[in-house]
Amino acid sequence: MMRYAEKPFLQYLDSFVLRAIGELTEQQEQAILLLSQTFSQADGTRAWFEVVAERMSFSEGYVSEIAFVWEASRQSASEQGLEISPFEFTRLFVDANFPS
Repeated sequence: MMRYAEKPFLQYLDSFVLRAIGELTEQQEQAILLLSQTFSQADGTRAWFEVVAERMSFSEGYVSEIAFVWEASRQSASEQGLEISPFEFTRLFVDANFPS
């Protein structure tokens, strides 16, 4: 995907957000697990999303915060007669909060 060509860690951030909002598919999870070998501990005791959270210094409640923003965004869009896809939300959220 062109979005990740020059920024490989961006795929982890996108996947982290999708997981936080409950929209990471099994296929996406498997793909990120394969990629995660470069970011996981040598002993393999931590999951890829734990490594991302640590690397980004996310607070313990950050997943809940992302989920809250997702629900608020969905509600706002719905009130305007619109629908926001999980992937569009993720792209906008990551790009707004983690500019590169």
